[in-house]
Amino acid sequence: MTTIRLVGRPVADLDLVLARAADRIVRSDGTVWVEGAPKSHDALRRGLALAGVGAVEEEAPAPRSDLVQSLGLGLEPASEPAIEILTIRLLALGESTDRALGSRVLRRIIPQYRAAREGACRELLRGSAEIVWWERRAWLAAAALRRAEVRRSFRPIVFDRGALASPRQGGLLRARGGALTRWAFG
Repeated sequence: MTTIRLVGRPVADLDLVLARAADRIVRSDGTVWVEGAPKSHDALRRGLALAGVGAVEEEAPAPRSDLVQSLGLGLEPASEPAIEILTIRLLALGESTDRALGSRVLRRIIPQYRAAREGACRELLRGSAEIVWWERRAWLAAAALRRAEVRRSFRPIVFDRGALASPRQGGLLRARGGALTRWAFG
């Protein structure tokens, strides 16, 4: 895995670039690192440069042992975590189009639903959008987890030891709306 640190703020959404080239995005103290496969390294650098973001090869920080690992419930930017890791996986085109089209029954009986779903499917087929699975983990101080505003976004991993090593339920997002960019730079 190649890890690069992003320098600067983007002038355009990075969602498609990150969805296609990144495996993990790490955020800590206002700095963002992107980890991706070496084969996608050139495409990632090119996409970042077109969005006005520099790239420097540098290792991402490792979580400290005094922090508590927790699972993120959404992609709303939070200021509390010491280290956040967003693991993303691009869905295959067949699964993406199936999800974009939605229910066949609703497409038959509701014309507005059909038009919106077919438009989303066309964007996927043209390559102007992607559907991405995500999982968000954060390492927080124990005192931060006691506050209600932090508990709305994060759930500590206390009894589920299997969650420490294996992926858990995350979510799906459409890599076109700017959600990844807002999370990384928000």
